[in-house]
Amino acid sequence: MVDPYTPGERNNELAADRRAASNLARSVDILKWIGRNVGAGLRLQELVEQTGLAKATVHRLLGELVSLELVDYDSTSSRYHLGFSLFLLGSVAANRFNIVELAKPILIRLAELTEDTVYLTVRSRYESVCVDRVEGAYPLKALTTSIGMKQPLGLGSGSIALLMPLDEREVTQIIDANRAALQAHPSFDLISLRETLGQARETGYVYRASTWMSEIGSIAMPVLGTTGAAIAAITISAAESRLRMDRRASIVSAMRDQIDVLQRRFTV
Repeated sequence: MVDPYTPGERNNELAADRRAASNLARSVDILKWIGRNVGAGLRLQELVEQTGLAKATVHRLLGELVSLELVDYDSTSSRYHLGFSLFLLGSVAANRFNIVELAKPILIRLAELTEDTVYLTVRSRYESVCVDRVEGAYPLKALTTSIGMKQPLGLGSGSIALLMPLDEREVTQIIDANRAALQAHPSFDLISLRETLGQARETGYVYRASTWMSEIGSIAMPVLGTTGAAIAAITISAAESRLRMDRRASIVSAMRDQIDVLQRRFTV
């Protein structure tokens, strides 16, 4: 087979390939550093310090990542965050170990044990997204959330459970970013959120009255990955009369047992 390229053209092409590979590796490194600071994001200078790259190089690569919607730039805080397109790609990639698929037997088992409605929630930047729901046999259904429904982190019990492993700096940054959306909800109270989050960290679970339906309550717990970050949250919703302390204790025990089973699946 005849090579259509001259030696000079071949060398230029190889050099271009090497530059492209180098830029890709640098871009991935930038994405990883932003991902490690997913709540707060990173400023340009912080990325320069973390990556060891020249400021002009980081600025150029960030511009390309922003144009591809893989990174978002917050002009108010001058910080860069992972973009929604990257979340969508991650959601597709997650099908390899599919949190919904892995959690489904856990949700079904909890619905059988409690006879109440069980939800699976994941985080999407500053929001929580309901990705699955299993209804129990109890006639009164606590259908507070539908699959695909989003709400700002800090509003519902599942979204508060997703905040539990985060440090205070990250939580404050998320609340500040969500302030307008949270305050638009008539039942939201910042002091109550802080108290609920603090109590949840002490007990290991969130208990909260529904912000959508009267006389409905929820218990939520995070599902942790090997790094200690929340992969998802599992919530059980029921009439508040079914969540009094004696029954609540048995529900929390069942949730801990089943979530422990689910978490072990991420270590194999």
